[in-house]
Amino acid sequence: MSIDALQQVQVAIAPYDVRQGNFVGAGINMVTKSGANQFSGSIFYNTRNNDYVGTHAGPNKFNPGTFDYTNIGVSLGGPIIKNKLFFFANYEDDKQTQPGTTFIANTGGQPVGGTTTRVLASDLDALSSYLQTNFDYAAGPYQGYDSEPPRRVSSRAPTST
Repeated sequence: MSIDALQQVQVAIAPYDVRQGNFVGAGINMVTKSGANQFSGSIFYNTRNNDYVGTHAGPNKFNPGTFDYTNIGVSLGGPIIKNKLFFFANYEDDKQTQPGTTFIANTGGQPVGGTTTRVLASDLDALSSYLQTNFDYAAGPYQGYDSEPPRRVSSRAPTST
């Protein structure tokens, strides 16, 4: 549920009212927005990527990898028939791409340190080949790949009163 679609939020940690029960810890009650006689709405956009972060911490060089995060949202509510029928709609989208790893396998002649590991690329290729041959399992890449978490899209259907 998008926070932009919420009118009220109530958290009951230790309710003493006997009508509230059947939960352990806390109960969360949320009331969503609905339309009104006045049009109202909001829009937002957030972004963050590797262009906004540094690559040095004192004398140490840091590789943040290539990543991108975008969050956008829109909400709109208002009257369909004044004093009788209203609508409210909300949409939010969240997209993220981040490096699976910034480490690279050692080709054999590279010094270990920074983002270069002790693990040899030939050993990782041999393991991948073994898994594919004996178990028909494709292990996938071990460097230079992006990780994209599942997308979360929040929306609320129009309501009427």
